[in-house]
Amino acid sequence: MRTRQTALRMIVLSFLLVGCMCIFAACAKSEKKASAAGVYHLYSMESDGDSYSHDDIVSYGLDSMALTLYADGTASLGFGEETEQFQWKEGMLYSDDEEIAFTVENGMLTVSMDTESMVFERVKDAPEKMEVQNPEETTGTPTDDTEVSGTDLPQQ
Repeated sequence: MRTRQTALRMIVLSFLLVGCMCIFAACAKSEKKASAAGVYHLYSMESDGDSYSHDDIVSYGLDSMALTLYADGTASLGFGEETEQFQWKEGMLYSDDEEIAFTVENGMLTVSMDTESMVFERVKDAPEKMEVQNPEETTGTPTDDTEVSGTDLPQQ
């Protein structure tokens, strides 16, 4: 009878320990810092002492400027037809030989350099990786409008 009670206590204790481990694991996951990956639109900015509010940005049509940080570490800054591509890691943007620090707080991403700062508002999650806009440009494959002259053909 005594061994049966001991066995039941061991089973209950085991279930309690497993439950505690699950709770600790869930807490550890929730404490992970959220990634900055996402799509951000220009919200406000300062340049050489002049401040531009969100209303100013909208009235100038600059609110469509989008900074996208992809989960794979690539990034793009687009406005109209122009798009710049670069790399990023938490807190830092990398473009050519330039490193630019950024911060994210309450859904607002702030980039500051010299006398300028730009604040972007997070509008949605970003795709996992950057899509290649025109794969023919990166592969060197001729497009349909490529002209081939007779002198380019192999001589027989």
